[in-house]
Amino acid sequence: MSCSRWFNPRVLVLALALFALTQARIAPSRAHAQEVPPDVVRLRDGTFLRGIVVERSPERVVVMLPTGETRVYAATEVEAAGPAEDVLSAPAAPTADAPSSPTLAPREAEPPSSPPTPPRGRHPDAVRLHDGTSLRGTITERDAEHIVIVLPTGAARTLSMTDVAAAGPADEVLEAAPRRASSARSGSGALLARVRVTSDQPDLSLHRVTQTTAVPTMVGNVAGSIDVDTHELVCSAPCTTELAAGTYQLAIARGDGSPHRAGPPVGVFDGAELVLHYQNRSAVRTAGALTWIGGGAAGLGLVLAGMVGGPSDEHGRIIDVPLVVGGAVTIAVAMLIGIPLAFWNDGGRVEVRF
Repeated sequence: MSCSRWFNPRVLVLALALFALTQARIAPSRAHAQEVPPDVVRLRDGTFLRGIVVERSPERVVVMLPTGETRVYAATEVEAAGPAEDVLSAPAAPTADAPSSPTLAPREAEPPSSPPTPPRGRHPDAVRLHDGTSLRGTITERDAEHIVIVLPTGAARTLSMTDVAAAGPADEVLEAAPRRASSARSGSGALLARVRVTSDQPDLSLHRVTQTTAVPTMVGNVAGSIDVDTHELVCSAPCTTELAAGTYQLAIARGDGSPHRAGPPVGVFDGAELVLHYQNRSAVRTAGALTWIGGGAAGLGLVLAGMVGGPSDEHGRIIDVPLVVGGAVTIAVAMLIGIPLAFWNDGGRVEVRF
């Protein structure tokens, strides 16, 4: 029997075409399965929503569904929100008004029983604020004063660094950092920020201002006041320490010297590096003292010369008024310039790095 009766090339070509078409339709399904959103929101009524949590604060939770729709829920409606593996593994809290069988969201938002590992490339960053708000997206700009994050909706949010507790890769900020912070709190319950302190010269220490007191003063008939700071040692650079996340007025001391304010208040958040820059003004103080003393002595000499060194007549010695006035002006200028410079304290600044 000839095998050509049973083998038809057309049948083979048709079979190969059907196989290729089947694979082409399966591939997009597999690709779609890999795009499962990474987060899950569980409401108190038992509803599950899968998507991307783009904002989470004590007041509300914003989630973007796979369809692109954005939904906003009050925080009181949400039982849990975050990475799918955390929310799905946590037991649901029973409620008095909850139905006996949970109501599920539409099938496209229903979480699978065994969620796959979500992709990290679409919205890789996150920002966590001191008030508990979390933002998910892509960080496009960051410096010591502010940070810009573009949310999955396309909106850009600009935040002050004094409000930021942590910023960086989403898996660190939203997963690792909150767990570490939940077990590391100060005595008052505030979240602790772990920071690294370095300096541009040796023998520097970082202090924080705990209290500022206005001390009244009296110069002649003029009343005034000066601010006196009370300091607490943080650590001596280089060092690593923990502070309650927040904004601080910091000070820098050199050796056994007194601490001096280091610029305006700065925000301290987890993972930051504080670089101490110290300004030694001893040469300026020396120049100010010489100006004050030398100028004052020169002006006093002019005044005395004008009073006793002038010509005499039958009424007595004539005062050289221009010389006396010039001496008085010299004394005044020397005091105005020399005294502030002679008492100008050392200073510094704290640079916040990421």
